[in-house]
Amino acid sequence: MIILSTKLFNNLDILPANINILSIAKASFIQINLLYPIKTAIKSQYIYNKSISNTFKELLFNQDKLRIYRGIIPNISKSIIGRVSDLSLYSIIDKNLENNSIITKSFTSSSISTLLKTIIMPLDVYGNIYQVHGKDGKQIIKNNLNSNKLNNIKFLYRGTLSYGLLSYLSTSLWLSSYNILDNKIK
Repeated sequence: MIILSTKLFNNLDILPANINILSIAKASFIQINLLYPIKTAIKSQYIYNKSISNTFKELLFNQDKLRIYRGIIPNISKSIIGRVSDLSLYSIIDKNLENNSIITKSFTSSSISTLLKTIIMPLDVYGNIYQVHGKDGKQIIKNNLNSNKLNNIKFLYRGTLSYGLLSYLSTSLWLSSYNILDNKIK
């Protein structure tokens, strides 16, 4: 599925030629799969206030055999979309603002990328709820989504300000560091 969609998108002229979605998808998949059990344990500790050893025992020996990986699909999706937007937007801005500094280009592309990441914030909410609560996350989400559209928006976009700020700073600094170092190496 990922391979098919990436071949499709890589053949379109939407993305700059140097952006390989398949590589981004593979890197995101590997990174998240390797670190996900640790993140699940840490997030569960915040909520349930148990020792790390008890937390891992409960997650690993849970009747739900996929417990430690609940919420991983929204997290992988969010990661791939985020990385593609970061790199694509920087590449586009780099060409259009070629006479500006790396810092200016990084912070400009990060501003736009952060807006996109904020729009897909519900993936983060769904992923975190399932990651912390396992299968019970479905009922938590169902209980919080109702016919009141304003409450639904508040639920799906909770934590957006801090998420957006962290994303903006993190992306800006990463892009600046990467491009400064890449220029020094060339």
